[in-house]
Amino acid sequence: MEDVENLLNNHTKPSPPMMLLSTVNCSIGDKSKHFTLTSLKNIFYKKEKLNVYEKYALKTINNEALESEISDFVSYYHIPE
Repeated sequence: MEDVENLLNNHTKPSPPMMLLSTVNCSIGDKSKHFTLTSLKNIFYKKEKLNVYEKYALKTINNEALESEISDFVSYYHIPE
């Protein structure tokens, strides 16, 4: 019972925003090509040339993602605008 109480009372860090990841992955039919939160976040920090899947993810974000999905993701991961 103490474990349950600790879980309920110990919510210091908000959960990562998942909607942007879901939007990107729903547009990719091949599940082996799906992004993780880390791989999606890394696109925004990448210095070298993007591969075709990363370009597709950015295009999908631009065309399909809601503004709130993007702002939540950017805010949570402190991505510079």
